[in-house]
Amino acid sequence: MQGKMVYHEVDLPFFYRALERGETVALMGDIPGSKSDVYIPFLNSMFKMPVGAWHMALKTNSLLGAFVCVHEGIGKYRVICLPPAEIDPESPLKTLKPVYAFMEAHIRSMPDRWVASDLLPAYTGSA
Repeated sequence: MQGKMVYHEVDLPFFYRALERGETVALMGDIPGSKSDVYIPFLNSMFKMPVGAWHMALKTNSLLGAFVCVHEGIGKYRVICLPPAEIDPESPLKTLKPVYAFMEAHIRSMPDRWVASDLLPAYTGSA
């Protein structure tokens, strides 16, 4: 990619073409959004969560998984994966609920290491 990161809202066809070629696409930073109408349990509440990954997988017949990257020391990281699986073509909720549960379990085990840890009180209602 010659040192650049493609922004999905500007070049969505780039991601579809990559998936259609069998490449891996990683989406980062999905947060609750007003565009979604799918409520998914996450951190003690139900949030309207983005379903773009589900739409991409549906359109390209791709698998969907999740990963977390854990810093373990200087220059040492561990990537933990939820293995890619087929989506439920009828239900983004059934597809994405285990993905968000996977991420939530890792956030809860190390909340101070979550890239958005400053937002944790807003999610959980705690101070």
